[in-house]
Amino acid sequence: MAISHYATDLRSRARSELRRHPCFLNLNAATEQVNVARRNLDLANENLTRSKDRFESGVTDSVEVVQAEQSLASANDQFITSTYNHNLSKLELARAHGVARNSYSEYLGGNQ
Repeated sequence: MAISHYATDLRSRARSELRRHPCFLNLNAATEQVNVARRNLDLANENLTRSKDRFESGVTDSVEVVQAEQSLASANDQFITSTYNHNLSKLELARAHGVARNSYSEYLGGNQ
């Protein structure tokens, strides 16, 4: 029984240590960046829709629509970059676990 308790304690400490590992912290930051980029993308899409509606109503000129399209393109770029960084962080965590070569698809979430 003492060995089982020791093994459980050792696993618990290893998990705790991993949570403080820079790879885990980078993954948390990258996850948050993806969430922020997704929200920005949603807002850019909404802004473009509103700009097009105002243009069609004759309230504004095409400059506002072009600016909204540029904002959407920028938001798309940021989302792609943040998703790439997120996947890279997952692979770095897999490498820290020592399983990157064998189970990288599990860390990337399947077909990503």
